[in-house]
Amino acid sequence: MKHAQLKSRISYEKVDMDIHKLIKDNKVINFNTVSEAVGVSKPYLYKNPAIRGRIETQRSQQTKVQTPKAVKQNMNDENKDALIEILRMKVKELENKNKDLTKQLKKFQGSLYDQI
Repeated sequence: MKHAQLKSRISYEKVDMDIHKLIKDNKVINFNTVSEAVGVSKPYLYKNPAIRGRIETQRSQQTKVQTPKAVKQNMNDENKDALIEILRMKVKELENKNKDLTKQLKKFQGSLYDQI
């Protein structure tokens, strides 16, 4: 019986440490993520009242943590206008360069024609 209690205590400590780590890393806290992080089964998490309460409390207190994909999407939305403006300036610059090169080409063609 003592061995089972020790094993249970070790598992509880491991779950507790990994929940702290998930919170520190600003990860989503739920039964799936804790189960994967710790390496214990979800039924174990549900059956242990202390662990279950802790996960449910953290899950309810946790503000909506955005996934990296959501953060990237928000960054794209926020930077979209700036990116469009930069691209417009680049297009304008390239159009001006194209006009200058076209003028130079006509000038060289004219001088080449004069030499013939």
